[in-house]
Amino acid sequence: MADSFLKPIENVLDEGLVYVDEQLDNIKLRTVKVLAEGTTAITGLLLVFSILSVLLLSLAFAFVLLLGEMLDSYAKAAFIVAGALLVILIIVMLVHKRLFKNTFVDMYNNIMNPKQKEPTLEARWIKPLKAPASPSRLRETGSRPGYPCCRSITSPGTC
Repeated sequence: MADSFLKPIENVLDEGLVYVDEQLDNIKLRTVKVLAEGTTAITGLLLVFSILSVLLLSLAFAFVLLLGEMLDSYAKAAFIVAGALLVILIIVMLVHKRLFKNTFVDMYNNIMNPKQKEPTLEARWIKPLKAPASPSRLRETGSRPGYPCCRSITSPGTC
């Protein structure tokens, strides 16, 4: 008798533990998804910055060679190019908050808190009911939205 009385309570406890385990698995999956997206974004940015730095180094070397030929001194050309790169560095440091910090914060905010949340199970399977047409809409058109106007048959052009 005691077993049959406690059996529903044990079932509820077992189902509660299964529910908690499923929720933990769901949290783990979401965490892995967010970490994967973040890692992908960081790796992509590192790749882009690496390519840009190699490109900048190549351009700087080309300008040193070009200016060295023009000035007949590669040392003077190297100092001119280094000065230009120093000016670019100072400008980037002055505007780094707008260029990088805000960009990265927005990127991580979009990754961590997506604007379009994943639909719940109920939202995937249960379609929301459409609200009935408002009385003012019915008075304006003489029919419900999506249905042909009944007056158009008798007097075309009134709807």
